[in-house]
Amino acid sequence: MKEDEIKEAFAIYKKAVISGDLETLEQVHSDNFVWNTHFNLHINKSENIKRISSGNLSYLSWTNEDMQVLVTGETAVLKSRQILKIIVYGISINTEQDITAFFVKRNSRWLLSGGKEINLK
Repeated sequence: MKEDEIKEAFAIYKKAVISGDLETLEQVHSDNFVWNTHFNLHINKSENIKRISSGNLSYLSWTNEDMQVLVTGETAVLKSRQILKIIVYGISINTEQDITAFFVKRNSRWLLSGGKEINLK
């Protein structure tokens, strides 16, 4: 099922973010990746990888709930509620976000092409 492929692509991205696996992050982002943060910042692929590699952001836990996927041809949308426990610049933060992530299929691989997050807490 294509929906399962999207969930797996997101799980690979999530695992790479948590572990700081820069090689995998380079592979799973599309070149035109753009993420809109809850601060209304637009982060491209290199900025996102730099943010993760900086060491200023650590994930203590990351849970997704109510995951929904819609696949249309070579594009897909994943929506989910995220419950995060993170440390940003040494400050512990617990937050919930609604996210929308966009995927595009390139050379038979699903790549994360961008998305947005909205803080709920």
